[in-house]
Amino acid sequence: MDNAAITREAIAHLMQALPGAASRTLVRSVVVREQRATFSLAPGAAPRPAARTAVPGVYLAGDWTDTGLPGTIEGAVRSGHLAAGLVLESLQ
Repeated sequence: MDNAAITREAIAHLMQALPGAASRTLVRSVVVREQRATFSLAPGAAPRPAARTAVPGVYLAGDWTDTGLPGTIEGAVRSGHLAAGLVLESLQ
C-alpha cells in the first residue's frame, strides 16, 4: 500500500474505535517503514526457539521465538501469551 492508502486505512480504524474523532481534522501524517524490523533466518540457520526450554521453570518470550508468526509485534504478543500459558500450566 502507498502512504496515502495506509493513512486512509488508519483513519478508518480510528473512526471505528473513536467515533468522536470524526469531528477532528488530520493535519499531518507520517508512514514509517522499517526495512529491518522483521528478521529473516538464513537458510540452514538454527530454528527459532520454542517458549518451553530444557530448564524447568524457564520460558522464553519475544518476537524472535517460534510462534508461527514473523518477528513482529503480533509475534511478540503471541509469544508472551504462549509463555504465560506454560507458566500457568506448570503451576497446576
